[in-house]
Amino acid sequence: MADQVLTLLRRQGIRPEQLESFNMQQSTRSDKVLFCRRFYKDSMVFKTIINRILDLVNVYGATYSGSEENQDRYAEFFYDILREYLLTGECLYYKPTDQILESERVEFEVDEDTGEVVRVLYDSEFEIDYDGIIGIYDGLRPSSVRGEPPFAITLPWIVQASSLMFSQIRAAEIGSRLLARIVTSGALNTEDPELQLGDDVYMLRTNNPQDSVDYPKYTPADFTGQMKALFRQIASACGFPYEVLFSDFTEANFSQSKAAFISARHEINRYRRMIERYANSVFGDVSIEWPEVEALDLLDQAKAASLLGRMDLVESM
Repeated sequence: MADQVLTLLRRQGIRPEQLESFNMQQSTRSDKVLFCRRFYKDSMVFKTIINRILDLVNVYGATYSGSEENQDRYAEFFYDILREYLLTGECLYYKPTDQILESERVEFEVDEDTGEVVRVLYDSEFEIDYDGIIGIYDGLRPSSVRGEPPFAITLPWIVQASSLMFSQIRAAEIGSRLLARIVTSGALNTEDPELQLGDDVYMLRTNNPQDSVDYPKYTPADFTGQMKALFRQIASACGFPYEVLFSDFTEANFSQSKAAFISARHEINRYRRMIERYANSVFGDVSIEWPEVEALDLLDQAKAASLLGRMDLVESM
């Protein structure tokens, strides 16, 4: 694991050895939530995943029933709720105080015999009313009372991708700065070649007149395939096609791009239906008119323009 990644983890209070042994079976739910929170803050890849899903669901583009002033209120509320769900696997709205509760600050005490929640603590100190919580939980089991972060399984792979990228960038940096190397063709001088660093350039200096200088050409390693393989695995675990989740259509034609968006639309609709159920639980009867996934419209327009251009070509012949 790259030193920069290790430094980042230590600065955030995460032990590298804890992450290296991280897996879904052994880590506690609180550890998973902790990692997801901090990776959303510090990892470009993880933040991209969460923000991309939020953009695709597009709560700000939806139209909600009610007055004009309720539109922004609903959009902001459902945006925060969905982001909490993606990071922690649950969303908790406390009706008595009209606030969204942070998942890691809420503790459920469960009866071991019945499996029912007997007490709820906030910040391990204040008891709150369980019946006042309106929540949605992504549990691993039907009997689970808490939700599990849905994308926690991707974190070790994201660290590996970040470590690989940092190593390659570091290798390119060192290789591009090493301008020359000393090639000794005769007897060695009593003084060894000296490595000097000046103006961010690595150079070798020698006093041996029989030394010759070689100027190597840096050839960067092609690790694009490795990175894409990692990101495809990460996207698959998130339930989205790689092209849609990371907005990379460089190797996809029109049909493949549209198929990717159609596949992603099923997952997007799942999140939208969840928001609709939650809206009815919190606000009562709320109807939501969702916008179409914009990229599909753009693809259709591109195809129509392409077909129109071909028709013009035929008519001109």
